[in-house]
Formats: sequence, C-alpha cells, structure tokens
Amino acid sequence: AARISTLALLLSVQFTYQFKKAQIDPLLVCMVTLSMYAFLRYLLVNPARRWLMFGGFFAGLGVITKGVGVIALLVFLPYWLAKWMHATRLPMKPQSPAPPSAWQCSAIVLLAFLLPITLWLGPVLWQVHIAPSPERLAYLQNILFKQTAQRFANAWHHQQGPLYFPEVMLSTWMPIIFVLPWAWRGWWWRVRGRRQIRNESAKKPDARYVLLLGWVACVLIFFSLSKGKRDMYILPALPMLAVAAGPALILALRKTGFHALCYGFTGLLASVFLGGGVAALFAEPKFERNFEANYELLGRNDAIWQLLTLVGAFGLLIIACVFFWRRARGGFVAFCALMSLVWTLIFGFVGYPLFDGTASARLVMQRARAAAGSDTTIGLVAWKEQNYLQLVGPKTDFGFLAPPEQQRTRALVWLRENASTRALFVLDEAMGDCLDRSNSLNLGRANGRVWWLVRHSAVKLSSC
Repeated sequence: AARISTLALLLSVQFTYQFKKAQIDPLLVCMVTLSMYAFLRYLLVNPARRWLMFGGFFAGLGVITKGVGVIALLVFLPYWLAKWMHATRLPMKPQSPAPPSAWQCSAIVLLAFLLPITLWLGPVLWQVHIAPSPERLAYLQNILFKQTAQRFANAWHHQQGPLYFPEVMLSTWMPIIFVLPWAWRGWWWRVRGRRQIRNESAKKPDARYVLLLGWVACVLIFFSLSKGKRDMYILPALPMLAVAAGPALILALRKTGFHALCYGFTGLLASVFLGGGVAALFAEPKFERNFEANYELLGRNDAIWQLLTLVGAFGLLIIACVFFWRRARGGFVAFCALMSLVWTLIFGFVGYPLFDGTASARLVMQRARAAAGSDTTIGLVAWKEQNYLQLVGPKTDFGFLAPPEQQRTRALVWLRENASTRALFVLDEAMGDCLDRSNSLNLGRANGRVWWLVRHSAVKLSSC
C-alpha cells in the first residue's frame, strides 16, 4: 500500500506539475508533510515529546515559507474528535515516564512552532526598530498582514466560488481521485465504525482514518472560507489523502472499473496530445499562434508540436500494448507509462528547454544587456523577480511594491542624472505617455509581458 500510493502520488497530475514549476508551494508541501508525519507519529504510534517538537518546528518553517504552514496544526481537531469517539488505534500512554498533560503538549507545540518564526521575525523587527524607514515599514506591513490575514479575509484577486477546490481535486488529483468509488464505503466504516459486526474493536472508529481524512477535510474547509483561491493552495492535502487511499488503491487495482477510468483518462490525454500536435504541424490553429506568440516561438522550428505528436502516438501505442498484455486490468499500468513520458519529456528533458529562455526571462534580459552595453547601469521599472535574477551586470531598481507610476517617476529622475551611462528596462504597461515607444527598443516578450529598453532620448519632456 505504501509503495503503490507513493507511485500514485508521484504521478498525480497536480503534484508533479507544481513541483516541476519550482515555485514556493512545493517547499510548503514539504514542510507541512514533515510536520504532519511528526504529529501522526506522536498521536498514533509513539507519544514521545520529540515528535511534538519536530511537528511544531516544521509547522513554523512552513509559516516562514508561506504563511499557511499553520494548517499542520489543524490535525489536533480530528484528534480531539477521535478521542471523543473513543476511536481505536490511539497509542497506549506509557506509565513511566509520565506522559505530558494537554497543557504541556500545547506549550511544547507552541514553543517549537514559534522558534523558527522568531529566528526570522526577530532580526526583521530589530532592523525596523533601529533604522525605521517607509520602505521597511511597508515591507513589514505587507509580509505580516497583507500577504496573510488580509489575503485570506479580504482577497483582492483570484476570487473563486465555494466549489472551486472540489473541482480542482476532481480534475487534477488523478489517479488518487479515481479510487474514491471503491474507497468511500471503507472510509465511512473506518470513520464511523461498523455497528453491525460482533468484533468490539471494529465497532469503534479507526483513529488513523479519522485523523488523515479529518485533516484533509479541515484543510479543504480552511481554504474554501476565503474568496481568494488558486489551485495550488489545496496541494498540501494531497500527500495525506494518498496515505489514506493506499489500502483502497490495493483494492481498486482488482476492479475493472478503476482500470477503465485509468484507460479513459490515458486515452483522452494521448488523443489530445496527438490531435493538437498534428493540427499544429499541418494547420495554423489559434492555440498554436497564441502559444508561440507567448513563448516567442514564432518562425522557429516545430519541435514542441513534434514532441506532443510523438508522446500522443506513444500513449495510444502503450494503451494498445498494455490492453493486449493485461486486458481490462492494465489501465493503471498504461496511466503510469504515459505520465512518465509526460513528466520526463514534455515537462522535462525536451519540452522545458524549448521555452525556458522565455519562461525564465533569460532571453529578454540578455537582449537588454547586449543592447545597453556591459558598462551601462540598467534601472528596472515594474519588474518581476526573474528579471532581476537573470540580468547580468550593473543594475538598480526603484522599488518592487511601489506603484509603476511612482517607479517611473523615480527612474526618470535617476536617468537624467547621468544619461550617457544609464538606461531603463520598462514594462509595456508602465511606459505611459512620458516615454516614446518609437524611440525605444522593443526587447520582446517574456512571461506574457512586453518589455522595452529606454534611453534618455525617448523621454518626452512635455509629458513628464
């Protein structure tokens, strides 16, 4: 069950896709999973204080990583429910040494939780205290309040309906979500207890499932309470759902219906790849033009579409071979084989390098440096983190959180001070009426944004 659920997790659509994007959310998943492991060891296996400390510490690291790392502490809600229900599988408390009381446990978790947060927040508060400035105060307000409580309670973007996360789970948590038709009945019995049998221990709820499924439900409710929703928010719950689904997955592998779902998804995905690749190679569909324009692939070779066609054809061939070999019960094997090709080729060794230059902003920053010269200082206006990272040579900026108009005003003052050795790297939407596009250099597109290199000669004095 452990091996098969781990394989299903690693091949799950959202899990591996988000991890391959190398954003902050996979690191949050790591910290929350480590915290959950420690808490579950304490609550279900061995009530040793070190597991409480580890659990609280990694939850604190999750808060530093991304404020919602606190969701690991929600596991104590289903634990209290399991105790109230007199659930089985809770560990026996040792007589010696005496186990910590509830208050002692809370204190241990709280101190371990606050330790990493203090190690980060303490120096930040000290710097603001000894050298207060509007920039530092704005940063502190943004990181402590706007990106946490305000983002949750009064989200200003990515607003979705209350059923958004269930839709995400049903559409991106394959193949684990395929197990539900064969898992829900067993989960219900494990959580509620099987009243109709004579075995007294089996009549009581199973604490393992109460904690795992209860925590997943708590996470789902927690993120659904906010209007601001993105698909990766719910990702930390997927590993725990995979653990709970492990035994049910063993059962589902014996069911023709489960393999039919896997066959259906694999065939649909392979057909989309093959059909989309062939259409892009021999026609000029709208999705091809949009994709190539966004990643600056217009006029270049059709390697990405050839890759999609190849993977799609291999996918259909895999289905045929697996069905011939294992008949109706080979759907999971076909799913694993196709997803392995997807992750290693399309989102791995072949596909990612084709549009890495644009997706990472490397190409546009190389053009900016080549056009400006190696000794020219480039000032960034309305920039993103990847622009600063990829720009080699002397550079400066005019604030990251400041409004683009304010950044542009500061940049123009800076540019006039020494126009011969300075240039501006400006987002298209931030050019305004002050800057003449016909006298500026269009650097191209990166991450769906158009960028310009602006010299002092492009500044319209009458408009500024």
